[in-house]
Amino acid sequence: MSPPWPGFESPDAEFFVLEVALKGSVPDACVVRRDVPEIAPDLMYALGDLPELLGVPEETVAATLGPRAAAGADGRPCVSGYDVSQFVSGRRRQAEEYTLLARCFATARLGISGLPAANQALMGLLAGDPHWEVRSSAATGLGRRDGPDVVAALVAALQDPSTEVRGTSARALGNVGDASAVQSLAAALRDGSTRREAIEALGMLGGPEATETLVGILRGPPSPLRHEAAMALGEIGGEAAVSALLEALRDEQKGLRVTAAFTLGRLRPASALEPLMALLADPEHEVRASAANALGNPGAIPHLIHALKFDHGEAHHAIYRALHRLTGQRFAADDPESWRAWWEQNKARLLPAEPPGPQEQPRTQTE
Repeated sequence: MSPPWPGFESPDAEFFVLEVALKGSVPDACVVRRDVPEIAPDLMYALGDLPELLGVPEETVAATLGPRAAAGADGRPCVSGYDVSQFVSGRRRQAEEYTLLARCFATARLGISGLPAANQALMGLLAGDPHWEVRSSAATGLGRRDGPDVVAALVAALQDPSTEVRGTSARALGNVGDASAVQSLAAALRDGSTRREAIEALGMLGGPEATETLVGILRGPPSPLRHEAAMALGEIGGEAAVSALLEALRDEQKGLRVTAAFTLGRLRPASALEPLMALLADPEHEVRASAANALGNPGAIPHLIHALKFDHGEAHHAIYRALHRLTGQRFAADDPESWRAWWEQNKARLLPAEPPGPQEQPRTQTE
């Protein structure tokens, strides 16, 4: 089978995507759509409106437009009131943008390609393509691959001159899941423009070293990054992460207390029950609401009933929703006594039975 488009060597869809990414040009979109329907839909979207106007003389464009080209005031052909030269210039810019978009989609799609050459192609694009958009797409594609050469290429891209490429490369390292990248990501935290992506990647990688780095950020000076670190620790879990998050429940920044409560609500460690119930009395309504949303243990029900009775602020609705979630009941929000009566009737069923105490040994006759 011969390729249905000029200038491209293979009729295979996989190789077509590779050639689009590497050559930086795109064949006739209509031919591709008709003869290669299996091309990824996102790539077809990029190719769909691609005009074949790059390098086409104005006279050819005017002739092609036919009746749509009318004479302007100066006698030059016009389209919709625009001089053909201006029309061609605008369409050429559009064509260049669509070509770049197509290259980006094709480059990212190489990440899920089965081609043996995909890794080398992506690493080459990441290291040397002049367009940051293509380099960023190459980093995304490499995030779906694996191997030490992939990790090395992404680590090197953490020094790319483009902020977008550095951030995408950091996130891609998290997707690859190779713990050898932790030190490089920790070093990338010094780059103010990619710290969030590096923190996110550390949370995806996990492990003692990543946890230690994130705990250090969480316990550091006030910064929006502490919220990111708390969320990342929630992805990792474990005793060290939980301990740092419990400590953050007492932080002076209410926003961090909110984030820590939310994250502990996802992890549901038994050690968080008492501290989260204590937050129902926090002076900030956002913190009280976050604590109520985080509580998932039936043992919190009486504390929530107490809070429902006395909290008439903006956290009231969150407390009511927590009670409904834990009990399945819909008593009125302003009727704590009905909630309390229900709890007295059902607490023995909901709470775990206490372990029996030590059995008293029977006395012997000689005692």
